[in-house]
Amino acid sequence: MLLIIGTFCFLPSVRAQLPQLSLESLADYREAIEPTADESAFLDINWYSQLGEAVREAHKSEKPLLIYVMNGHPLGCT
Repeated sequence: MLLIIGTFCFLPSVRAQLPQLSLESLADYREAIEPTADESAFLDINWYSQLGEAVREAHKSEKPLLIYVMNGHPLGCT
């Protein structure tokens, strides 16, 4: 309950610090929220959802294979 009250008390002060969105400030907002090339570098990796295909490609290119395995619901709703 205290966390909820503290959050609602904090929101008006945050809202007051944000500049108004206008056509002049749109480019600044877009630049601030779009990922940089370094932040989106993971998109250049060839991700495979089939293990056999990934193993064949790793063997062919003589590169290591990273296997990420997860147990449970992806949103933690177990």
